This record gives sequence, C-alpha cells and structure tokens, in this order.
Amino acid sequence: ELVRQALQYLEQSYKNYTLMTVFGNLHQAQLGGVPGTYQLVRSFLNIKLPVSVPGLQDGEVEGHPVWAIIYYCMRCGDLMAAMQVVNLAEHQLGDFKTWFHEYMHSKDKR
Repeated sequence: ELVRQALQYLEQSYKNYTLMTVFGNLHQAQLGGVPGTYQLVRSFLNIKLPVSVPGLQDGEVEGHPVWAIIYYCMRCGDLMAAMQVVNLAEHQLGDFKTWFHEYMHSKDKR
C-alpha cells in the first residue's frame, strides 16, 4: 500500500511538472486538441524535443518518438493515454500491444 501511494505521488508530481512546463511555454508547446494526458505529453515534447530525432527504428506519432510518448504518459500515471499511443503506433510496435495490455490489467503492474 505504501509503495502504491508513493508511486501515485510521484506520478502526480511529474504530471504537475509537465503542466507547469507546458503552461510556462504555451507558444512553443502548441497545446491543443482534446484535453488529457496524451495532448499534455505531446505539448511537453514540443518543448523538450523541439526537433525530430532522425533514425528512430520504432517510428513516430505526430512527429514525436513513439517510445518517448509512451514513457511520459506512463510517468504521469496515465496508462490509458499510453495505450492510446500504443494503438496509434500498433503497426510499428509488433507484439508490444499484447504485452502492454497484459501489464495494464495485471494486479501488481509487473
């Protein structure tokens, strides 16, 4: 229970950091679309990764590395947003969708 609460605290703290970063750089962030973690992370990456990284083997979603978007959605504690990205990039990720679905629905998130 303590570990779960600590994880939730860290996730919420990082989401707050992401929000502050985006709202502090609204022009560069280009925040828009349906409100939620996915759009927040996309805007955050507009600030932190303003140029495309060449040579990515696993591809991109809306101009950002697919793994970066999945990671930051998970770091903010939003597995549904991460799954949204997995669905968008399903053809690029092979069996990862199945594994991630199992992870999302496992009791201990392992």
